[in-house]
Amino acid sequence: MQLFSPHITSPIEGDMFNNGEVTIQWIKHDPPSADMSIETDTVTYELEYTENYVGRDTDWITAKRRIPWDTISFIWKVGKMLKSDKVRIRIRAKTSFNEKQSDWSMSNTFSVNVFNLIAPAI
Repeated sequence: MQLFSPHITSPIEGDMFNNGEVTIQWIKHDPPSADMSIETDTVTYELEYTENYVGRDTDWITAKRRIPWDTISFIWKVGKMLKSDKVRIRIRAKTSFNEKQSDWSMSNTFSVNVFNLIAPAI
């Protein structure tokens, strides 16, 4: 039996983050599975991101592993080197020792460190 997937609620399509932090929020399923033998203290979340989502060929980078089950948000400290308007994050639930895992839940596209410049006035 598989774990239930968390559902990302933030960030949403078109959000812009230019202050070095992205607050990621999700809704979890409680219990984590229809299998009542799975204890929540063995379940954690894994969070990954990409700066250029291209479907199945996307390269994903780990942002954080082993986020505790009772957590519903994470503040991602974004470095200044990440500059993209095609950022997506994804999250899944896993048990200890990778016995069981959920499908990935993916955010829509948002921007990090991309500034809209205002044209100078003359």
